[in-house]
Amino acid sequence: MNRERTNLLEQLFRDHYKELVRYANKALLDPVRAEESVQEAFFEAVRHIDHLLQHDNPGDWLITMVNHNIYNKERVQKPSPLPLLSLDTGLPMELSAAKAFPEALPAQTQSADTTARRQQLFQLLTLAELHLLHRVTLGKADPTQVARELNITVLTCQKQLERIQAKLKGILFR
Repeated sequence: MNRERTNLLEQLFRDHYKELVRYANKALLDPVRAEESVQEAFFEAVRHIDHLLQHDNPGDWLITMVNHNIYNKERVQKPSPLPLLSLDTGLPMELSAAKAFPEALPAQTQSADTTARRQQLFQLLTLAELHLLHRVTLGKADPTQVARELNITVLTCQKQLERIQAKLKGILFR
């Protein structure tokens, strides 16, 4: 990357990063997701640096990118008022049904500890997180493929997997 491009990115980062993180945090009410939104905007800035060099106001362009990221994160994270199942989601029926209708679970022949951990899992992870975890672990899909399916960046997919991993460690290794 030549010096002009590097200087522009450094200047944008110095001038706008903290302000954009505060803005995204107010919209998302989650500092981790807010920082991800801003990081994704800067990633897009690197990808479109030639366009930014010609742009009248690169700061406005960054704000627009953060707004798009916020909108996409809200759209993906917003729970459905009624949990509906699609036949092509790839989720096992027991995961979806347990999340949507926990009282309708059949009596399990498993130990009480296993049942308690399963219930903790359903309470801990959202349906979207369960789907992501299922696609990557049981569906053997790589994060790039899952990111494409969910219309998110690979970085966001990896961050979500890291958060899921941290949550699971919290309940499995207490």
